Amino acid sequence: PGMVGVALSHPSITTGLIVDGIHVHPAMVALAYRSKGAARFSLVTDAMAALGMPPGRYVLGDFEVMVDETSARLADGRLAGSILSLDQAVRNLMAFTGCSLTEALATATTTPARLLNLSDRGRLAPGCRADLVVLDADTQVRQTLIGGKVVYPTTAQALSR
Repeated sequence: PGMVGVALSHPSITTGLIVDGIHVHPAMVALAYRSKGAARFSLVTDAMAALGMPPGRYVLGDFEVMVDETSARLADGRLAGSILSLDQAVRNLMAFTGCSLTEALATATTTPARLLNLSDRGRLAPGCRADLVVLDADTQVRQTLIGGKVVYPTTAQALSR
């Protein structure tokens, strides 16, 4: 079945994809997700330093990179990397597959934590780190806590809203 066939059909393999609709077509994301399910599918951003930068030309390392709203490309048009945020990856996965928010969040939290043997991460339970992202109804990030401490928005950011 080839590498892709094995990755999608073998029950012990977890598949990680950059779910930006550019690196992997949305139909292929849906196929992979249907094949694996949330427990064996992991969201990947592969985000580079251009994440969050406004559209424009930047020098990143030894390369000039053109950034637009969805991608970062070299002068010859090749992808320079991803500018996908994890919250956008969650929204994209739901849009591309029809999965629930709970399922999409598992692919960004519990599945990667399990793969990395980080038993104190990826879930909220006694004895686990209190790493938490608060999303609004539109799945936009409103607050981030690491180890139980608010790191976003900062006090200055919160006061300026």
